Amino acid sequence: MGKIVVTEFVSLDGVIEDPGGAEDYKYGGWTFEIDRGEGDKFMNKYFLPRRTAYSTIMSDLNDLANQSKVTPKESSNIIEEVEGSDTLQRMQVTANFEATFDNLIHFVNLLDKSNRLMIIESLNATPQQDGKRLNVLLKLDTFVREDGSPQ
Repeated sequence: MGKIVVTEFVSLDGVIEDPGGAEDYKYGGWTFEIDRGEGDKFMNKYFLPRRTAYSTIMSDLNDLANQSKVTPKESSNIIEEVEGSDTLQRMQVTANFEATFDNLIHFVNLLDKSNRLMIIESLNATPQQDGKRLNVLLKLDTFVREDGSPQ
């Protein structure tokens, strides 16, 4: 037997009619209170253009590394589609660093306070033979927009 799926739009105060405002009901249009301009501002603030995203993120990471006396090493990135989106993609950055434990903590703290939307997926730190410094492997995710998106 088939399955019937019903999606209802109900506001917290119980309004169920005309969520988009197309029917001109007195309380219609309650789901679209943020205009497109606000959405575009959010997209531009948190999602970098794909074409320049990697260089921008790496520049930010290198600046944070310099501030915390962490040595940047090699890095790479991959971009994957985001299911259900025509304009957003996920960029995963893999970057290697060399640092002392205290400097690594400072670096992660600066990264956490960054204005960029960067999600730390993993951070691995292994001691070098001298025991004073760490080899650090950082994987982080961010989201990028196609360059044709509103700017």
